[in-house]
Amino acid sequence: MGRIEKMAYPAGGLYVVEGEVCLLVTAMRRGGARWSSSQLLLFMDDDQDALIKGLFSLKEALNEAKDLSCLEPGVFLAPFLEIIRSEETTGPVTSLALSAVNKMISYGLVESDHPAIAQCVEAIADAVTHARFVGTDASGDGVVLMRILQVLRALMLSPAGDYLSNESICEIMLSCFRICFETRLSELLRRTAEHCLRDMVQHLFTRLPQFADDTRVLSNMKKMRANSMENTRSKNRRNKSYSKQKIKVNTDSVGDTESQVVSPTERARSSNLVTPVSVAGNIVDMQGSLDHGENRAVVDVERNMTDLMKSPTGSVEDLSVDESTSSAYKMSKAKESEQVEEYINAQGVRFMPHQQLAPYGALCVRELFRFLVSLCSPLDKQNNEVMTHLGLSLLQVALEIAADFLSNFPSLLALVKDDLCRNLILLLGTDRLSILAADLQVSFLLFESQREHLKFQMEHYINKLMEIVSSDSNRILYDQREVALEAIVRLWRIPGLPAELYLNYDCGLYSRNLYEELMKLLSKNVSALMSNMHNIQLISLDAIFTLISGMEIRCKGYKELCKPSRHSASPNLPTREELLAIKANKRWLMVGTEKFNENPREGIAKLTEHGLLGGSPGNPDPEKVAKLLKENPGLDKKAIGEYISKKENKSVLNCFVHSFDLKNTRIDQALRLYLESFRLPGEAPLISLLLEKFAEHWHDSNGKPFTSADAAFTLAYAVIMLNVDQHNYNVKRQNNPMTADEFKRNLKKVNGGADFEQEMLDEIYSSIK
Repeated sequence: MGRIEKMAYPAGGLYVVEGEVCLLVTAMRRGGARWSSSQLLLFMDDDQDALIKGLFSLKEALNEAKDLSCLEPGVFLAPFLEIIRSEETTGPVTSLALSAVNKMISYGLVESDHPAIAQCVEAIADAVTHARFVGTDASGDGVVLMRILQVLRALMLSPAGDYLSNESICEIMLSCFRICFETRLSELLRRTAEHCLRDMVQHLFTRLPQFADDTRVLSNMKKMRANSMENTRSKNRRNKSYSKQKIKVNTDSVGDTESQVVSPTERARSSNLVTPVSVAGNIVDMQGSLDHGENRAVVDVERNMTDLMKSPTGSVEDLSVDESTSSAYKMSKAKESEQVEEYINAQGVRFMPHQQLAPYGALCVRELFRFLVSLCSPLDKQNNEVMTHLGLSLLQVALEIAADFLSNFPSLLALVKDDLCRNLILLLGTDRLSILAADLQVSFLLFESQREHLKFQMEHYINKLMEIVSSDSNRILYDQREVALEAIVRLWRIPGLPAELYLNYDCGLYSRNLYEELMKLLSKNVSALMSNMHNIQLISLDAIFTLISGMEIRCKGYKELCKPSRHSASPNLPTREELLAIKANKRWLMVGTEKFNENPREGIAKLTEHGLLGGSPGNPDPEKVAKLLKENPGLDKKAIGEYISKKENKSVLNCFVHSFDLKNTRIDQALRLYLESFRLPGEAPLISLLLEKFAEHWHDSNGKPFTSADAAFTLAYAVIMLNVDQHNYNVKRQNNPMTADEFKRNLKKVNGGADFEQEMLDEIYSSIK
């Protein structure tokens, strides 16, 4: 995947471009009567076809130039890009133009140090990702799509590709995904798209350490969705206009001669020089989807049978789904041309307004990473097995290269902590061994490198693996259990990990005893009574021997036999006495938790008696009690609500409420965070007490946005009632759900005689609904 450096080509590569021009002109002349020499002579110079005219103009410029460096890259690329964009050329002609562009990029003729390199690579990316051509047959069109993949790969991996924008990178990746997920294309083409994606992902994540974190959101990048493979492209894509040049032709009409503006396609069609481009769906468009081609073609066939009879043979469907006819496409192009003015000189070279284009950075990498994570979501019903497997394989490439750098980018780490870890844990339940194996590999790379940031996630991951290994269900195959055990042992072999598990989980007050449970699981597997030794027994025995061997090496000081850890140990490790005290407190915590769930007052007294809540017997520290209630996952939420709502526990309630950081949080979001930690009691006075404390804290934390805390209390209560109205089955069965207008009407003049901000109320209603 190495980059090709520019060599000293004859005339600086001028002969290379000249040869490609000659090949393309020859192919266009052979490809149809429209561009034959005899027909071209019929037109005056001003009326010459725009595509062939651009090639002739470039040929003249090359003849006059001493070296290719005398020409701007945009000048010698423009005619080729116009052919790629044009829907009037056949697949073989478009393929030759793509091959020429690929050669120029690979040879280094598009110099990365040129002042206008950003505009140049943007033009290439836009033209290739929006390529359109007249389809002939499936195999021929597959060749063109293969060329498109080659150009996109060469562009991104070239030195000049470093100047692509974030939007263009996303568009390039999405074009490759479209080909990869289109099942009607050949297996070879789809596999080629996969390999291109792997190379591109490898390149992007290799450059990740060079970037700085970027939390911006660009609207153009929202197109990277799994379901966008089937959706239309946005009609408001980047303000770039590549509409075809209009040419004036004099026509006679019943004695009167008037000037009309017609496109080259219309002129050729009127002269019967080329097979017409009908609306029967034979224009292949990189921005569309093959799945919709057949239906659209059938509709257009019924609408215009005459044009269908004149159309090229073959069964190539239109990849585009956003324009129902070619005229609609031209109208959208015309609208774009109104937004951005352009100039075309006498030689047919197109000049666009200068735009400041920033090279891509962490923004597109984050969007790509988010897209790959979304492909692995088993909750998204649109994700099939192919999508999931590809997403996992590309994530594997990304983590193999840049796993150690994810923590330097908070936006990427947030995706890892939430969406990625959730998807990886859910995928452990798959019955597909190939997906399970890929999932385990991605998980290993992730937890091996970033486990210091993923304590909670790693606990659930290992716990899920242990459930699979120890399961007696017939739904879980022996192979799945064996693969899951191998994943556990692979983590177990990471230098120092068993000790980390004991310190972070077994000695963590609110964590499971992972080290202890793993040792029990391994011992149980080894001692299981079976007629023959199975792999699960051998793997478990090997894991135990590995642990014992490591202990012996460290105890006897054989440092040369110790495998170094990639992560440095904490300088403040607890002593043996401290660990024993923590383990004792954890045992009493378990006893106190069970007692609290039966009787909250007795549970708190039990924990205070053994010094876990500070203070003195009968008078625990309110802050430590509040921390216990908020952080202990074993406590019953109903019991928590009953305890903090009692009048004698007001100090605990105050500490509990103030333990939530509610700054810059909308009131319904803050209320959701607050109520997730306990269950509201059934009595109205107790509910009012809990909401009053919440409203006061939220109101003060956000700079007192309302006239008083009472207004915040009223709004919070209204949010709870709205949630009941919208989602309680018994209420919905008896009454129609409340509308947004009714919700706002109920809150009229309650903000100190004024109304709340209506836009905020609409957002709250939409969030609850």
